[in-house]
Amino acid sequence: ALDGWQETYLRTREKIEESGTDHRWEFDRQTLFKKTKYMSDICSDLLYAAQVLDQFYKFLGPELKEVTGDSQGVDDLVEQVSRLSHGFKNNVPAIFDDRCQSTWQTVNTKFKEQVENIENQATAFLDKSFQRLRSAEGAFQLL
Repeated sequence: ALDGWQETYLRTREKIEESGTDHRWEFDRQTLFKKTKYMSDICSDLLYAAQVLDQFYKFLGPELKEVTGDSQGVDDLVEQVSRLSHGFKNNVPAIFDDRCQSTWQTVNTKFKEQVENIENQATAFLDKSFQRLRSAEGAFQLL
């Protein structure tokens, strides 16, 4: 809806101008679209964050605990993932107010940095778990 507003405006303006009358339908685009563009960008950032959280929770589920045999390691990663959303909840009082843009950018940047950190930890966790699995398989074969 936020992005559709600009498209609707432009289509309506074009129809008016094509109607053959001498009417011009032009307004300052910055005034018309700045706020909705900002809100649309925030919505896109929130959608990205929700998708990242969803992917983490799906990946760090009971199947991973079963395969790795390390419930505590998976639980530790899940705890870090659950803390990811705290920055959104606690640091942006008026998320759609463009006067809070710098605060939002800081929170969003920190979120992305934390995501990268958790991804690196998850990769290290998986590498360690699979090394243990291979070692256990090798020990079993010796018996």
